[in-house]
Amino acid sequence: MYLSEEQTWRSAEDTCRSRTGHLVTFADVDELIFVLRFLTRPGSATNVFPPLWVGISAEKSTDVPDSEELQWRWVTGRVEPHPSALLATLRPTEERCGFLDSLSSAYISLTVDCRDRKRALCEAPPL
Repeated sequence: MYLSEEQTWRSAEDTCRSRTGHLVTFADVDELIFVLRFLTRPGSATNVFPPLWVGISAEKSTDVPDSEELQWRWVTGRVEPHPSALLATLRPTEERCGFLDSLSSAYISLTVDCRDRKRALCEAPPL
């Protein structure tokens, strides 16, 4: 599901959850490329789409009590290892949230501020 209203990352995740889903997640690069193919229009002069929030963010590790280390975690709870083929090579040192951007590589781009306003992609469980 495509959310056309620009929202913060948290607000977009809340909107997805209110519709019985969550921000889109990817198990591997093949899934990411599959979604990117739907977002770009073959034959289009630009193949550009607006930046879109996806369901990954950097947050404090819950595995190690009192740890200041941040880790990439999907909204489903799965931790994304670092380095990862899905993410830009940036190791998180502060809160960051993931988004897709047609003007960057096939990696998931990472924002410095999760309060930025972007459109979003939601996914829902299979019927």
